[in-house]
Parts: sequence; C-alpha cells; structure tokens
Amino acid sequence: MNSKTLSYLTISGRLPAAAAAGILIVLMLAAYAGSFGASFHFDDFHQIVDNQNIRTLSSIPRFFRDAGLASSYQDKGYRPLTFSSYALNYAFSGYRVGGYHAVNLFFHFLNSLLVFVLAGRVMRRNGTGPGLAPFFIMLAFALHPIQTGAVTYISGRAVLLCSLFTLLSVLSFIRYRDEGRPGFAWAAAFFFLLGLLSKETAVACLGLMFAYDVSAPGGPAAALKKPSVYVGFCAVLAIFSWIKMALTGFVTLPRAAYPEGVYLLSEAKAALMYVRLMILPYGQNADYNMRPTSAPDVQTVIALAALCTIAASVWYIGKRDRAGLFFGLWFFLSALPESVVPLPDIAAEYRMYLPSVGFIGLVAVAARLIVRDGRIRSAVAAVVVLAMCVCTVSRNRVWADEMTLWTDVASKSPASARARLSLGMAYMRVERYPEAESEFKKALEVDPAFEKKFDAYNDLGICYIAMGRNSDAVVMLKTALSIAPADIDAYANLGLAYNRSGQYAESAAVLRDAVRLSPGNVLARENLASSLLMLGQNSDAVREMERAFGLSPMDFERGYRLAVMYVRAGMRDRALAQTRAIIPLAAGPEQTARVRNLAAELGGA
Repeated sequence: MNSKTLSYLTISGRLPAAAAAGILIVLMLAAYAGSFGASFHFDDFHQIVDNQNIRTLSSIPRFFRDAGLASSYQDKGYRPLTFSSYALNYAFSGYRVGGYHAVNLFFHFLNSLLVFVLAGRVMRRNGTGPGLAPFFIMLAFALHPIQTGAVTYISGRAVLLCSLFTLLSVLSFIRYRDEGRPGFAWAAAFFFLLGLLSKETAVACLGLMFAYDVSAPGGPAAALKKPSVYVGFCAVLAIFSWIKMALTGFVTLPRAAYPEGVYLLSEAKAALMYVRLMILPYGQNADYNMRPTSAPDVQTVIALAALCTIAASVWYIGKRDRAGLFFGLWFFLSALPESVVPLPDIAAEYRMYLPSVGFIGLVAVAARLIVRDGRIRSAVAAVVVLAMCVCTVSRNRVWADEMTLWTDVASKSPASARARLSLGMAYMRVERYPEAESEFKKALEVDPAFEKKFDAYNDLGICYIAMGRNSDAVVMLKTALSIAPADIDAYANLGLAYNRSGQYAESAAVLRDAVRLSPGNVLARENLASSLLMLGQNSDAVREMERAFGLSPMDFERGYRLAVMYVRAGMRDRALAQTRAIIPLAAGPEQTARVRNLAAELGGA
C-alpha cells in the first residue's frame, strides 16, 4: 500500500480509520439508542403509515413515473428513491418502527464518514496536515442534537439520502478536479441525479462544487479553466426538472401563501436561529411556528447584521486558510435552496443537516488559526462532542412518541395551532378525551384562520361521540362539513353521531350521501348498515354490511359483526355459514373463543 493510499485511511497517521469508525459507531449508538422505539410523527402518517403504495415492492418502478403515489392524501411529490426505501423497509419490518430508525441511523453513519473524508480532502489540499480536525468534525456532525430532526424523524430520510448523494457527488467532483480523470466527473453527475431523485434540495450540489473551485489555493481562475463540466450538471438538472414538471405539474416545491420578499426577511431570522442552535442547542422545537415578517423590524436588522458579520468572517478566515472559505461557502450555499423558495414552514431543524457540515468545518478551521496547541484543541473538542452526545440523548426522549413530542412543542410554541391539534390527537389516541377536547378548542382559539380547522372540528366531533355527547358532536361535525362539504370521514362521523343519539333516519340519510360520494368507504357502509337495522330495514342493512365486509374481507371484527347482524335479522343459516368462514381469520384465543361460542349458539360444531 503506497503512502498516498495510506493517507486516506488514517487521520494524520495518529488514529487508524478503523478506530475512528469504531469510536463513531459507539458514540452514535449511545446517542441514538433511545430512538429505536420512537413513534411515527408528522408526515410519517400520510407518507408511510397510511400510504398503501409502500406496502408492495411492485410500487418501486411506479414511484419513478407516478408522483401521486407519495402520499395517502391528494398531494403529489416526486422523490422516488426515498419512497422506494420506505417500500423496502416495509418489506423487511412492516410497521415496526425500529427497522425504519435503523436504516435512518445507517444513512447518518455513512454521511458522517463521508464528512470525515471531505474534511480531510479539503484541509489537506492546502498542503498542511489536517491533524485530528476531520475526526472531530465527523463526530460533531454525527452527534449534534440538531440532527435529530433528520435522523430520529423517520420522514427525515429524504434529507439523509439527499445529503448522502450530495456528498458522494461533491467528493467525486473533487477527485475529478484534483486528478483530472473524466470518470469521476461522470460519477459526480450520476450521484447528483440520485440526490435529486431523493429530495430536490440536491440542487445545492452545483453551488458546493463551485465553492470548491472558488476556494482553490491558486484562486478560482486556476480551477475554472475547465468550466464545461458545469454544463453537464446543468443538463442533469434540466432533465430532472422536465420529468418532475411532467409528472407533478410544477418544477419547484409547493409555495407558501406569502410572497418571496416576506419569506426572505423571515428566513434571515430563521438563519440566525440556526446559528444559535449550532452553537448553543437549547430550546429545540419540532415546530417553531415562526410568523412571516412582512417588513423589516429590529430583529430582522440584527439578523441581517449578524449574517453579514459571519460572511465577513468567512472571507477573513478564507484569506488565511482556503479551507475556511470552502466551509463558509458550503454553509451558505447548501442552505440556499430552502431559504429562497417559499415553503409553508419558516424554520425546520432538518434543514440544517447538510449546512451544518460547513458551519462545523468553519469553526474547526477558525480554532486551528486561533489556538495553536493541538492538544488543547483536541481536549476542548472532545468535551464539546461528549456534551453533544448527552444533548442528543435528551432530545431523542422528546421524540419518543406523539405525546412527548407535542407536549414539548405546545410548551414552547403555545400559539401554534398545529401543535395544539397534534397534541389533541395524541390525547385522543389514548382515549383521554377531555384533554383532547381542550387542545382542539385551543387550536381554534389561537388561530381562527387555521388552515386545518376542519380537522379540529371533525376531531372534536369524534371526541364528543366517545364521551357520549352526541348532540355536541352533531354541531361540531356539521361545522366541519360546512368547511369541507365533500369530506367522507365527516359524513361517516356525523352519521354515527345521529345513530348514537337514536336519530336513525337522519343517520341513514347522511350515511347514504357518504356512500354515494365514496362507494368504497367501509366505515360509512358499516354505520349505514347499523342505522338501517335499527329502522327495521333488515335486508338493506345486511346488504350494506355484506358490502362493507367485501371491501375488507380479511378483517375478523367486521366479519364477526356481519355474522351478528345475520342473527339479529333472523338469518341464522347465513350467520352460521359466516361464522365458520371467519374462524381462520381469528387472531389469538379471545377472537377464536368468541367465534366458536357464536357458532355453538347457532348449532354449529
């Protein structure tokens, strides 16, 4: 093995690469051990839990040609590699969250190793030994608590995959620039495309490659003697954009309801907050609920002044060490796509995942210039890394489940209607209906124009049904339908509320409308069957229940209820046949005992 190869496998000859990777694994497992049981959150529900398209591997080719498979909602999204990974995850682990977290952590581990390689390459380019800096940059990137927004949050995988391919693309580009081998240029373009197929923010790749050229020791002019390589990357971006436009009808991400100027002013404040979180990661929040800034104010001026100061520092540090210029440009350019294209949320921690590489690298370069004694730098870095590990352990406890997450968010963002709604839903899942009712009402109070107020009214109706307050449920559900007149779930819930209050004719009328609007709605048909039975319309009731079971033939409980309905309708022969048919569907001794007892009552074996 020659000395050049050896330099890539050691850290300044002091720490073997295997030892560095081993330390990384131990610390990452220590920091994220408590995250493997963390529940699904946010977009996980419509992208994974309720998305039937990930439940079969046959969807993988379709993800590349049908943008409508990305959600159980009507939303379209084109991230085929990300959703293919969900399908593979489901094939191996179903909905056991541990498997999804393991994959996310594995991608984070790979990204951390690539950050180590990148830092070593960039620092070595100036002809000075990087020392232990790449090792500590890798650990700081891997263990900083702000990364939990991308790693512990399962849908953060789009960020992890995008970052993985971005890092591979930039490293391939660096090899091309340093060694002049065209194969690496082709590899960079290929990884760039894979990054775009994971998340659109991979477009930052172009800026990061340019940053490497600009920060070249000989100056940008020397590195840009062969600019034609950028033409190829732009062609890849153009082809991807055309395909995405053809499949989804738009090139950029969905835009928020405020203008670009307002978003830019707001992002200045968000950027300053990100910097603060990188330095002092306290008060982390899964939903910052930052309000848009329509006109410059004192906070905006302070934020802009701080960002200008950081930019000037980058230039100053870059004049003394070109690696500092590269990392500074990386921080700004990798954050640019989500800072200029208006998105619904002003701030989200996962957006700092890739930019954090630049920030940490810039701090490391500055530390090398300020503190000459490497032992002092290493000691301080070790303390900081261990503190980050402890903070990440603590932050992962917040992500444990919906209750812990949204309780934390609501305490930090009490005016967030989304936090109140989500906390109410968490209470409702554990049948704590009075607390759920309180949170739904608060969601409507703190933001009367809340875009999801339909959900608040609909969920209030569900709570009232569970609490036996059926007349209140009717009021809430009628209000929900006035907001979304075609929502099938609200129709089904309203029908159930009428049924529970003994208004069977009203219930049947509402549920007939629901079935007409959505013939495949199982719950609506089942509730309709119940109301028709109470009205004495036995044949119609049985027919609707048969259709409900036909739409979900593997559902034991629904099949059992059909058998009971046959009994109540006086159809004992059909009841016995149905009972025998669902015996194989019984799961566990309780269901088996119920169905066999019913069969015995009907005279069957």
